[in-house]
Amino acid sequence: MYGLERSKLHNKCVAIFVASKLKGMLISMGLELKNKYSANVIFIAKDVNVKNVILRHIPDHKNIKVLSEIECMNFNDKDILIQALEIEKKYGVNLAFLMSLDRALGQGYLFNVEKVPDIKRSSLNHLDKLRYLICQFRRIEESLDNVDILISEFTDGYRSVISKNNNILSLSLVLARYGNRYLWSDNDYQTSTPYIERVKYYLSSNISIDQSESNINYVPHNMGEGRLSVRNFNYFRSIKQSIGIIYNDTKIWIRGNYAKDSYHLYGWVPSRFRAIHNYNYVNKIGVDLNNIKKYKVIYFTLHIEPEVSLLYFSPEFSNTIEAVTWLSKSIPSDVMIVLKEHPFSYGVRSIEYYKKINKIGNICWSKPEIDSKTWIEKSNAIATITGTVGTEGVYYEKPVISFGKHQVINMLPSVFYVKNYEDTKNAVKKIFDNTIKDDTLSLSKSICHNALFDSSFEMSNYQNIHASEELQPEFSLIAIKNLLD
Repeated sequence: MYGLERSKLHNKCVAIFVASKLKGMLISMGLELKNKYSANVIFIAKDVNVKNVILRHIPDHKNIKVLSEIECMNFNDKDILIQALEIEKKYGVNLAFLMSLDRALGQGYLFNVEKVPDIKRSSLNHLDKLRYLICQFRRIEESLDNVDILISEFTDGYRSVISKNNNILSLSLVLARYGNRYLWSDNDYQTSTPYIERVKYYLSSNISIDQSESNINYVPHNMGEGRLSVRNFNYFRSIKQSIGIIYNDTKIWIRGNYAKDSYHLYGWVPSRFRAIHNYNYVNKIGVDLNNIKKYKVIYFTLHIEPEVSLLYFSPEFSNTIEAVTWLSKSIPSDVMIVLKEHPFSYGVRSIEYYKKINKIGNICWSKPEIDSKTWIEKSNAIATITGTVGTEGVYYEKPVISFGKHQVINMLPSVFYVKNYEDTKNAVKKIFDNTIKDDTLSLSKSICHNALFDSSFEMSNYQNIHASEELQPEFSLIAIKNLLD
């Protein structure tokens, strides 16, 4: 699949990057690759706490690099600019772009979530931000020296840029956005070359659609379904959460492990109470299906922020306000845009955010308790930047307007990738002029389903091991097998 063969893993240097999640799974993969395939495995631990977890399972493993312990040289302001320009020239990337992918250094780019708790290093001046970024960059450079293959839960801007420049095959295990299926991603956008190639193959081969394929139902993935369920917003729950935050932050602070350049102590407490007010407001002004039954509907789900779904997977465009504005100005008078808030985002937006959007006549907020499936079935089209709802729209045979450049579904004939207002207006016109036929929608669904299943694999109960620090040999065997098959 990726040019990997069992025999070629012998003596290959495989780096396993272990951070806060999937510790047990990744450590198990390292053990399997070392013992069964004779790979030279090194672990790159985010910090000393992760290192201790690795050593608990493999006490005799010598090759562990701890990012936080790699020394950074001191340099003056003049040297900062020299080194920054050297990195930009060597790797062909602007460091400002990498800053925008960092939820701390790039906090100024988070226009949709004004109430995200402040991170101390977000207020550093430009030179100090460059100093921090260069230090992180050099640490990862050193940790990836002489590495052939890098395996991680998620990639990031630093590891991605360095891997590409040094011809390191970087792979991460990501959700395939269907049931319990997962795939190995070899790019920055939670997709994969095999997935893309299979879509191209089915597009060019004009596959026929039989009755069994046209009746395929979408299966939501477990982690997403649980995260998007209606949450209980009340003061008892907020107080309970706040006590937990205060306890954990205090414990970390007493131990001396609280990062000095991270969130302020107890910084997430206010958001727990803000969420109640915001939720109640959206519930008050929100609509259900009966309220807008005389309108056609474009359904748009908002993303959880700040998260990788926008920062990494759509780095060129992440402004929800801009997207809904383009849509609002493009639609006929008998069309309504329905926005649905992500349950995790009520606490990081201001009440003014909801009020401002609610003043636009052809945009309304969904009542929180109405699930996404109900709106998709009701809608005439789906709009998204990078959300799973785009894939769901394809499965439910709805036209999709995609604002995210790197979505694989953009290749499908029923999906319109838009880059500006004119593109949006043209897409809306084609959708509501009924130029998209049912067989086109069915074809997109069949191509998406076949390509996704060809390039992904089943891993049931994965959600139960995501936060586990215990070894997961069964799951590591499945993941490695599908990496090599």
